[in-house]
Amino acid sequence: MNSGYYIKYIVLFAILMVVLVGALQLVKWFQNKRYACDMKIIDQLAVANSTTLLIVQVRGQEYFLGVSGKSVQVLDTL
Repeated sequence: MNSGYYIKYIVLFAILMVVLVGALQLVKWFQNKRYACDMKIIDQLAVANSTTLLIVQVRGQEYFLGVSGKSVQVLDTL
């Protein structure tokens, strides 16, 4: 086997790697675009050592949440 054979496969492998990295970057960009600015914390109040009350806006709808160390509960929809 001559050197042209190896060069052909090295170039093919490099092109494949560029396409895969480009596809990964495109997927990350679409994912960030999809979830960007969908959720905002409007207000928060620490009630106890590990308990917090939050008002969160998700896609235009506001929720009143109770957050503790191990759970999140939707208390009301505003």
